[in-house]
Amino acid sequence: MKVQNWLLKQQFLLFFIFCAFFPTLRLFLIGSEAANTLPKLALSMLPEIVLMLISIYFLLKYFKGEKCIFSKIDYFILAYVLYNVVIGTILASNLTVSVYAIRMTYLPMIFYFIFSLNLFTDLSFEILVDKIFRFFVLVGFLGLVLYFVFPNVMFYFLHLVSDEIGKYFIIRMTSIFWTPVLFGFFMSCTAIYFSYKLYIKESKILYIYLIIVFLALFFSVSRGAIIATILGLITLSILSKQYKIFLKILLVKIFVFLIFAFYVSNPFAFSSWMLTSSKETIDLREGVTRVELWKQAFNTAKEHPLGLGLGKAGHVAERFFKKDEKNVSVTSTDGWFLKLLNETGLIGLLSYLTLSAFLFLMTIKYIRKNNFDIVSFIFVIFIISNITNLVSNVLDFYLFAYLYWMLIGILVYKLKTQTNNG
Repeated sequence: MKVQNWLLKQQFLLFFIFCAFFPTLRLFLIGSEAANTLPKLALSMLPEIVLMLISIYFLLKYFKGEKCIFSKIDYFILAYVLYNVVIGTILASNLTVSVYAIRMTYLPMIFYFIFSLNLFTDLSFEILVDKIFRFFVLVGFLGLVLYFVFPNVMFYFLHLVSDEIGKYFIIRMTSIFWTPVLFGFFMSCTAIYFSYKLYIKESKILYIYLIIVFLALFFSVSRGAIIATILGLITLSILSKQYKIFLKILLVKIFVFLIFAFYVSNPFAFSSWMLTSSKETIDLREGVTRVELWKQAFNTAKEHPLGLGLGKAGHVAERFFKKDEKNVSVTSTDGWFLKLLNETGLIGLLSYLTLSAFLFLMTIKYIRKNNFDIVSFIFVIFIISNITNLVSNVLDFYLFAYLYWMLIGILVYKLKTQTNNG
C-alpha cells in the first residue's frame, strides 16, 4: 500500500523519467525503424499507455466528485483541441497519419487539463516542477559523461538513429534523447528554471547546476535553443528586477561559453557563424535550406487555406509521404505555426494565436498584481517556446510537449485561483 501511494504521488516525475530514457530503450530493443509488428507497436506506444493510465486515474477522481474549477479558457482550449482533431481528421481522410499527428501534437494536451483542473489533494506544483528540472540537470550531466567519457556508447546509439551524425564544428551532444535539437531546448528551459530559482534564493549548488546545463546547451550546438536562452534570461531579469544576480548568471554563461568556444575553435569563429547563419535565415536569403522549406510551405498554405488535415504537414507528413506528392506539406518541419496552418488552415492557426494572446495578457495582469513567482518562470517558457515555434516545431518535440502543456496548465490554474481569490 505504501509503494502504491508513493507511485501515485510521484507519478508525474516518474512519467518524465521514464519518457526521457524511453528513446534509448526503444533504440536498443527495436532500433529506429517504424514499428511493424504488434509487439513492436506496443513497445513504441509505452509512453502513451502510461499517459492513458494516468488519465484514467484522474477521470475516476473527477467522477468521484473531486472539486475542480472550470473557466472560459478551459472551454476555449477544449474547443481548440476538438476542432483541430475532428476537422483535421476529416480533412486528411487518412486515419493512420491523423492518429500519428494526434499522438504528437494533441495527446500531450491532456496534461494541460489534468493540471489546470487540479484534481490533486496534496501535490505542490512548485515541488513537482523543481524535481522535474533537477532530473533534467542529470540528463545534461549524462550528456557530458557520454560525450567525454563513453563516446563509443554515444556513437553506437547515434548510428542506430541515423547514418549521418549531426555536426556543426563538432559532433553535437544529444544525451539520452539522441537528437541535439530536442536536447538543446530542454537544456535551455532548464537553464531558465535554475536562473529563476536563483532570483528566489541564491545558492552555490544552483550555480553548479547552471554550469552543467550551459555546457550541455553549448555542446548541443543548437542555435535556436541558445538564442532562446538569451531571450529568456533577459526577460526573466526584467520580471525579477534583480539585475545583480542577472550579471552573475551572465558571467557564468560567458565563462562556460569561452570554455566551449576554445574547445571548438575560438570564440570569434563560433560567434561569427552563429550570427551569420541566423541573419541569413532572418533575411530569408535564397539558398538557405530552412528558408526554402518555408517558401514551399507558404505556397501550399495559399492553395489550401482550410488546411490539408492532420498528419499531412510537418514531421508526420515527412515520414509518410514523398516530397513530390500532391496535397501534403512535407516542408513544414521548421516552423510549428506553418505546420498548424497547413494542417487545419487559417482557423486552426488563428484559434491558437487568439489563445496565446489571451494567455499573454492575463499573465501580464497577474504578474503586475503579484510577487515574482513560478508564474513568471512559466511565462518566460511560454514566450521562448512560441518565438522558437517560428523556426522550429517545438510543440511537436517528443516529451517537451508534455512539459509545455503541464506548465501551461499550472499557469492557468494559478490565474484562475488568483481571480477567484481576488
